[in-house]
Amino acid sequence: MLICGRSSDEDGRSCHTPGVVTDSQPDTQAAAIAEPRLARGRASRWLYGAAGTLFAGLGIAGIALPLLPSTPFFLLAVGCFGRSSPRAYRWLLTNRFFGAQLRAYREERGATIRSKGIAIATVWAGISASIFIFSLPIVVAALLFSIATMVSIYLIRLRTISAVPKALAAESGSWG
Repeated sequence: MLICGRSSDEDGRSCHTPGVVTDSQPDTQAAAIAEPRLARGRASRWLYGAAGTLFAGLGIAGIALPLLPSTPFFLLAVGCFGRSSPRAYRWLLTNRFFGAQLRAYREERGATIRSKGIAIATVWAGISASIFIFSLPIVVAALLFSIATMVSIYLIRLRTISAVPKALAAESGSWG
């Protein structure tokens, strides 16, 4: 392993991690994923990593639990891992189950109409169930209602893409 302090070495190899030289020819799937910008301090990276792990766990739980949305948690996990762990960041974006959707959102800043509809329905179903099942105080119910309204407005205004790009779907194997 060679050490360098510049963005590239004389041999054409690049330094993605300060002080460590890697080959500039990564595999094709990882090549499409831009290297994240890491946080500077060790404590910051640790906190981002812990938050990313928490959000990824909530995202995975959201796949199985109908009232817990998974996509927002995965997006938060991608953001946190982008600041703390390039390996975890690449794992999320290349995951065969949800990687294509995360990359499509990140690269195109949009979602399919189906994804938007499912997300809005899930948010409203979850918040409505929470309000009625737990008999929440009016202040808490109003807060949850306003959160659902803001999330719905965001999703409606979010750019609608016709479909997840075929190149992204082919890489993950999860979208058709």
